[in-house]
Amino acid sequence: MGFRFSRRVSILPGLKLNLSGSGVSLSAGVRGAHINLGPRGLYGSAGIPGTGLSYRQRLDSSSRSYDHPSVERRLSTRQWEALQRRQEHEEKAKEAQQTIDDQWEQYQQMLHFWKPLPEIPSLENFLQPQTQRPFESTQQPPPEPVWPEEVTKCLNDLTESVKTQEPYRLLPSLFAERHAKTLFPSVWQERQPEIQQRYQVSLADYEQQLKEAQAEWEARKPSASPGSGV
Repeated sequence: MGFRFSRRVSILPGLKLNLSGSGVSLSAGVRGAHINLGPRGLYGSAGIPGTGLSYRQRLDSSSRSYDHPSVERRLSTRQWEALQRRQEHEEKAKEAQQTIDDQWEQYQQMLHFWKPLPEIPSLENFLQPQTQRPFESTQQPPPEPVWPEEVTKCLNDLTESVKTQEPYRLLPSLFAERHAKTLFPSVWQERQPEIQQRYQVSLADYEQQLKEAQAEWEARKPSASPGSGV
């Protein structure tokens, strides 16, 4: 058995300096509970006085080595090969995903390339120009007389004509309007057939032009396509 040296010096109440062969440490606490800081780390101890029962545990982070595993631990050959295979699989998966993304982008570009192109004509589009369409006239028939408007126009023209005559040129317009109303029946009896005749002449001209345009349209028949046998 070898000799051991130790000495405890009180620095402050509850704080003591411990001197021993292993080094210098500080301890603080009360009876039954102490904390010791020395070269080996920080320890805490607690016990029940008079029973001999006590408990001691390291309090600094080095006592919980499982929270900070060493990154420099050596791997076995099997673990190293498994790690390499996993890295290879990850690289292949990245390459496959990149290939899929490139192909999808090319597919989208192809779709957008074809969208602006004109639609390919169908067989019906080719045959439609060879089929004669029904005749459609662009000319409009003459409008029929609106008799209430024609009556009003005739009365206004008659009133203006009366105003230019003596003595209505010097009188208020009311006198000319009254005189025009008295003359209107006889004037309208002549004006109405003239309006109707002008409309009939315009309608006859329209029907003649329509007939000629339709005959010209029917004369322009589509030519038979080569090889049709017609």
